[in-house]
Amino acid sequence: MSAAREVARSLRRAQQIGNIHCGLGHVEHDCAQLLSGRVAAEAIPNLNLVRPGIVHVDAKNGFAQPAFALGLPPALASVEALGVSVLAISRAYTSAALGYFPERIAEHGFIGVAFTNASASVAPPGGSRPVLGTNPIAMAVPDGGGGIAFQFDQCTSAVFHSVWHLSGG
Repeated sequence: MSAAREVARSLRRAQQIGNIHCGLGHVEHDCAQLLSGRVAAEAIPNLNLVRPGIVHVDAKNGFAQPAFALGLPPALASVEALGVSVLAISRAYTSAALGYFPERIAEHGFIGVAFTNASASVAPPGGSRPVLGTNPIAMAVPDGGGGIAFQFDQCTSAVFHSVWHLSGG
């Protein structure tokens, strides 16, 4: 598994669907974070099968995408066996476009829902100080034929782009 390949896949997908902030617009920011040492360039994620249906991957302060790639196969196996699974990723640098992750799950025929945390940077309506993060929320629903019927990726900040994708007829 190449961390660069996994990150590039997610950035390419964001760019394809018009989310330029989390697509090519994210490359410069990612490189700066690598150079500063904020992101561990050589991080090798660690997989832990906590319990049936609970998969945890420690990203070791590296990118979220390779951690997700490592945890996805056992999480999918759990869904097939149990009907549900939780894939938790910790100590990861920003996921960029969160919708990439549930979309990968939906491509396997399952509903994917993803959440992430973020530092307080957004004031709520009527508020004067930040109490919310940009906290992306994303989901994807398969179409039953190997594609995506519905995909949603939204942040709580107006600065970030919301992306809606509906297919089918």
